[in-house]
Amino acid sequence: MLDYFGKLWVYFLYPSLLICFALCILNYLYMLTVAFFLFHILAAILSLALLARLFCFISSFVGTINPPTFLNGTSIF
Repeated sequence: MLDYFGKLWVYFLYPSLLICFALCILNYLYMLTVAFFLFHILAAILSLALLARLFCFISSFVGTINPPTFLNGTSIF
């Protein structure tokens, strides 16, 4: 009986635990990568929005600066 459980442990349970552990680590690394890229995309969008607000704030004091426009002349803001 002990020999049966020994073979079960060596041939089935131990490799299953190793595979599960490896998949857990890969899933964790994948989620870190996704979170890293999503954070940087969000940070880029927020920084562009803050730059636009800063440009509007500065241009409100200086009347000669025209706000940026698209090629057809419509304002971005």
